Amino acid sequence: YGFTESSERHEHSASADSRQYLPGTTVQFTTSATGDAPISYQWQKNQVNLANGGHYSGCTTATLTISNCDSSDAASYRCG
Repeated sequence: YGFTESSERHEHSASADSRQYLPGTTVQFTTSATGDAPISYQWQKNQVNLANGGHYSGCTTATLTISNCDSSDAASYRCG
């Protein structure tokens, strides 16, 4: 499956990355941020906010984890 990660907000730093994963594997995307606290994170899939649950975790942290990925997870991911 294809995954793309990017970061849209200036305080977050992540390079665009295309990856391929096998079904059932775990995928992690990580970003970093600088600036004045508090720093917030919100991961998005195809520009829609993700929420923790199912096989998504870390949706409001610097690291998004997708456990047991499948074809429905092939998308563009970003943290903003």
